[in-house]
Amino acid sequence: MVDGDIDAALDQASAEGFDSGDTNHDAEVDWGHTKQTLSFTDEKSHSASGYLGTSVPSSSTARTWLVNDTPGKLDDWLHNNWGSDTLKASRVHGPVTSHVWSGAWESSDDTSIEVLPVVGANGTGTEYVVELSFKTDDHADAAELHGDATAVAEAHGWPDHGDKTQLILDRY
Repeated sequence: MVDGDIDAALDQASAEGFDSGDTNHDAEVDWGHTKQTLSFTDEKSHSASGYLGTSVPSSSTARTWLVNDTPGKLDDWLHNNWGSDTLKASRVHGPVTSHVWSGAWESSDDTSIEVLPVVGANGTGTEYVVELSFKTDDHADAAELHGDATAVAEAHGWPDHGDKTQLILDRY
């Protein structure tokens, strides 16, 4: 998204086949401290049979599931089978655990705080990334909530770690 222009990002997404009529994907704007990212989700699930507690599938099983469930728009993004070929060549990062608490904040009844322990920048110890998320369908409400959340973080001297996803990819 360029310069926070949500409408331009949505127009581009629509031109590339993602629009409000597509019920296979949910759109979301991730609005961090310094940037906004438009993303689409396409949730899939697999049986938990054979997995106990917090155990996860092996890397090869997880990759096979991803490749087999690659949405058509992603699979043919740049060329035929681009998505599945890219996923076949990927590597696992993690596992990453988090704790999430849900609640309400200001005008959003759908608010959560997520705490992720990540490996420290020097490769040892643990740092904690805290993310406040809220959902609203209105851009003006989102802008106000974002401004208020930023003001609270700055008033407490809480540092901004930048892009959570990139931090995880860099550290795992």
